[in-house]
Amino acid sequence: MAVAHLVFVPLMAQGHLIPAVDTALLLATHGALCTIVTTPATAARVRTHRRLGPAVRLEAVLEEKSGELAFPRMRQVFMLSNTHAIVRRAVRSNLAMFLPPGWARAREERMEGYVKSYLDVSWAPIVSRDFSLLFNRKLLF
Repeated sequence: MAVAHLVFVPLMAQGHLIPAVDTALLLATHGALCTIVTTPATAARVRTHRRLGPAVRLEAVLEEKSGELAFPRMRQVFMLSNTHAIVRRAVRSNLAMFLPPGWARAREERMEGYVKSYLDVSWAPIVSRDFSLLFNRKLLF
C-alpha cells in the first residue's frame, strides 16, 4: 500500500508555521510522509525544538516571540492568551492522549502566574504613582 505524502506550504506570516509542523507531526504518527516548505532560517528554528514534544516546542517559540513585543507589559497578556489556546486545543483534541499526566494543570498554573505578573507590571506603578499607595496584588486574591 502506498504511503501518503503531504506537502505543507505555510504562509510566511507569524503563526502559520507552528500549526503546520504540529499537523505534520500528528499525521506522521499515523504513517504519512510529510514535507514542510519553509525558509532556511525558519527550518533551523524548528530543528532546535524538534526533540521536544510539539506543545513544548510551541511554548518555547511563544516565549521567544513574547520578548519581541513593542510593549513589555503586554508580554503577560500575549502568553496568557496563547497558553490558554494551547491548553484548550490540546485537551479537546486527540493530542490529550499523548500528554503526560498533569500537563494541563501545569499550564493552568502558569496562566495564573501570567495574570499576577500582569497586575504587578501594569497596575503597581500606576497605583503607586497616582494614589501614593503601595500596590499589593496578594490582597486581591
